[in-house]
Amino acid sequence: SKLKPCSPSERQLLLGTLLGDGCMRWGAKFAGIYKATHGQVQEAYCRSKADILKDYINVMPKICKNDGWGDLSCVFATLTTPAFSFIHPLCYRQNQDGKLLKTVTKEWLDQLTWEGIAWWYQDDGTLTQAKGIHISTHSFPLEQVQLLVDMLVSRGIEAKVKQEKKGEKTYFIVS
Repeated sequence: SKLKPCSPSERQLLLGTLLGDGCMRWGAKFAGIYKATHGQVQEAYCRSKADILKDYINVMPKICKNDGWGDLSCVFATLTTPAFSFIHPLCYRQNQDGKLLKTVTKEWLDQLTWEGIAWWYQDDGTLTQAKGIHISTHSFPLEQVQLLVDMLVSRGIEAKVKQEKKGEKTYFIVS
């Protein structure tokens, strides 16, 4: 089953959550491994992702010690599969050191549907006290966050780039 092409819903989960908490590792010929890590309080959400990607998973999500936020995490990873090879040219670019980085591109966003946007929001969105939303995009530079905002605006959603300072660093989020 790991050779089965992704269904539209599987594609949107991958494309949407890679804007959020999802990550990929790449093997030969761009065969990919998708990994999701969530806090223990998000166990049900993590398991819902795994259920959708079950054809590519041998070991379902488990609770393990977390080295980041909180004490415990819910984690799963898929098998290495060429079914995810479509993601590589859409979502990853080499930097000057040859390292692959997630890179927001127009081509990626053109393939994102409302379902993918919903996955992205579930991963990194929050409601604000002013009854608005923020979507954390701290790992992306300003130009890429602007692409995300432009995509949302083109779909009728009021959005803008908001600058956020944390210590000495400046980040950009969707607001």
